[in-house]
Amino acid sequence: MSNALAPLLFSVFPFLPSLQAKVPQAGAASRPVTTRPAPAQDPLAPQDKLGKAMAGRMTPPLRSFCSGCHGTAGRGDGPMARFLDPKPLDFSQGRFKLTDTVGGLPTQERLIATVREGLPGAAMPSFHHFPPHMVKMAVRGIMGLLREKIRQELLAEGKKGEELEKALALALKVGTPIKIPSFQGHSFDLKRGKEIYAKNCAVCHGPKGTGKTIMPLMNAKGERIQARDFRSGVFKGGANMEDLWQRVRGGIPYSNMPAFSQELISDSALMDLIAFVRSFVPTDPKAAPGPDGRRIPRFRMEPKPNPAKMVKRSKLPVDPKDPAWKEVPAVSLNLVPFSPKAATRGAGAKFQAVHDGKRAAFRLSWEDPSPEPADLAGIQLCLGRRSLHFFEARFPTRRYSIFGPAWFFQDGRVRAERPNYFPPKVAKALGLPTDPVPVQGPKVEARSSREGARRVVVFVRDLAVPAHPGAAGRAKKLPDNGPVIELPIVPGTTISFSVFLSDASRAKGLKSWAYSVFSELEIEN
Repeated sequence: MSNALAPLLFSVFPFLPSLQAKVPQAGAASRPVTTRPAPAQDPLAPQDKLGKAMAGRMTPPLRSFCSGCHGTAGRGDGPMARFLDPKPLDFSQGRFKLTDTVGGLPTQERLIATVREGLPGAAMPSFHHFPPHMVKMAVRGIMGLLREKIRQELLAEGKKGEELEKALALALKVGTPIKIPSFQGHSFDLKRGKEIYAKNCAVCHGPKGTGKTIMPLMNAKGERIQARDFRSGVFKGGANMEDLWQRVRGGIPYSNMPAFSQELISDSALMDLIAFVRSFVPTDPKAAPGPDGRRIPRFRMEPKPNPAKMVKRSKLPVDPKDPAWKEVPAVSLNLVPFSPKAATRGAGAKFQAVHDGKRAAFRLSWEDPSPEPADLAGIQLCLGRRSLHFFEARFPTRRYSIFGPAWFFQDGRVRAERPNYFPPKVAKALGLPTDPVPVQGPKVEARSSREGARRVVVFVRDLAVPAHPGAAGRAKKLPDNGPVIELPIVPGTTISFSVFLSDASRAKGLKSWAYSVFSELEIEN
């Protein structure tokens, strides 16, 4: 890797180890010694006084896992921000998307829940795989950024000492908690809810809840945004009635979504309004009924609590339409989109896996009523029990043996990409390689078919991989210019997997993508 490229890569993924250079020691023999070079100038580091002050408040989790999108000073201007829709949150605004209070900042519990659960319908992933202390450290860092921004503004106004501290305390005050009443026993009136919706909500969300409107909507930074499409069933913060109550009463401060007090909409009327909004969402007979009687699944983006299973069968079903797949257990996938226009946000995507002792088959199926040859399906494996998200598997300067290649089926062909694959446009913008990579290991085949409005893709490959350097589950550095080595699939062990889907009929490039968190896959002996 060139020295010129290093600063950009480390600014995107600052948790990567610093490069080491071998230089001769002055006045000594020519024997090389390992030293740490002087820090390179970060081209993405803030140059203004406020930005530098905020960058100094970034806690390790924010620097390591959040700065790629939220920026090195938490202002929503990271190198990935240009590819995301909606744009990452600017922490310095002090206006968070999800709140459980009015008249002030959200509670720490709400901020922790947002980090842990992610934001459905946006590129913000779940961090359920983080230990609790790291999540709390991230939240403390976010509040530290906001505090520093307000502090610098107050200093510029000439405030200092006790006056400064009082002004800071007032600006950082937690609001009054939103009281959520009991919905039990309420007689829901959808006709009344529809009338309230038409009066207060349709102007932004549309009369049919599609989120399409001629009114331009902006976030707190003046960036164009789109109102939520209720039909997707994906709501920021959850789709149950208690969650929606907080969204209406507290609003979404970072957006155009206002807060509606009791003076504007009474408690009884709000219950009917929420029931009507939920009527836009397709029901799931497996979901528990809400107080309004509707069975709406709760969308969560963390890895599945119970691992998926690769079962063993005497005959391997390689045809997507093989009836044998009906006997193979399926798990629903929670996908994270890069954009509201992405292929799927989790509804309907399923994963199955089976092996016969020699070969393995992976079956992906998802809702895709407008199929195109450019639609994409992909899968990537990782050794061991690991709950990672998309960016953690994309180390741009180091290739670890625990990650296998990303396999994609597109335009009727299968191709392998490097483990830290990004779409070419993104990789080029980040200075990452885009050239094809050779794969050392078994050949992967794929077949595709349709089941009504669903598309199905089956990937097939051999289990064994000879002499894999990461077979013991330990990360080992691989040569940067060497072939990508496929991972072994060993019966009786547990590996991890992630999938990628895209719908080219709705968007192009990264904006059509959705991906899953790496989740565990138990391989039956």
